[in-house]
Amino acid sequence: MNMEVRMATTSMTLGAHWEGFIKSEVESGR
Repeated sequence: MNMEVRMATTSMTLGAHWEGFIKSEVESGR
């Protein structure tokens, strides 16, 4: 499997999770 494709897919998946996590952290932290 192409490593660059794997990294891009993983980054997109993690990005979606991190976006939700950061939003909840900011809302609870402020």
